[in-house]
Amino acid sequence: LAIQMLKQFNFDIAFLTTNSINFELGEVSVFDFQIGEVKKEVLKRCKQARLLVDSTKIDKQALCTWAKIDEFQDIFMDACPIEERAENVILCE
Repeated sequence: LAIQMLKQFNFDIAFLTTNSINFELGEVSVFDFQIGEVKKEVLKRCKQARLLVDSTKIDKQALCTWAKIDEFQDIFMDACPIEERAENVILCE
């Protein structure tokens, strides 16, 4: 039902979170498939996507991949090792 409702919306910008971010694989993932499906649909329906993720989620892999890192215009993080940092990562202090 949530996915069907989301298909009626158009978003200018979406701020999304995730359970894990894996720079080596270039993926973000969550543990709950239903949440992953909702996030995928929002990502499809927005003009711009921003990811908000803290450094404890780096190089983890949750059960359900819902996006690729390059699908986000910006990824806002508190810290990220320079060798892993994608060019769309913005550090926030």
